[in-house]
Amino acid sequence: MNWEILSTETLTENEYFTVKKDRCRKKDGCIVDPYYVIERPEVAIIVALTEENDVVLLNQYRHPIKQTGIEVPAGHIEKDETPEAGARRELKEETGYTVETMTKLQTNFASVGLLNQKIHIFLATGAKKTHELELDDNEELEVVLKSWQETLEMLHNGELQDIDSIAAILLAQKHV
Repeated sequence: MNWEILSTETLTENEYFTVKKDRCRKKDGCIVDPYYVIERPEVAIIVALTEENDVVLLNQYRHPIKQTGIEVPAGHIEKDETPEAGARRELKEETGYTVETMTKLQTNFASVGLLNQKIHIFLATGAKKTHELELDDNEELEVVLKSWQETLEMLHNGELQDIDSIAAILLAQKHV
């Protein structure tokens, strides 16, 4: 069922993504040319709960949509990291929180018709503020704590618009 890749051309590449143009042959022999693929690093998404059962959220500016919005912490997993280690590092860097327990909920893919990005979703419990933020140059955010009920209300009334955050919260819901 897999398509045969006849040729691949890298159109652009940087630390955040690679864009490739593939020429493929389908099972029925038809040629698909071009088929564009965006390759992105794996990412960890973390629903972190404090000892008081508050959700650690970010109010973060996102330049592609020219808006600030509420989302759960997330970030790229480094090549030498496990998904859990990447989740713990990203949570600490973006929020200053460390956690006792990190439970993997699922591994999924984002926008499979265009991207190859693997997403690891975690539920983290026992979150405590232990560090100062360590933000990248392209990050501007503030940490916000909301109760689980407030977080669900924000999700259902449309205040949470990041689909990765929505999916992670819904997956975590049965464990909270």
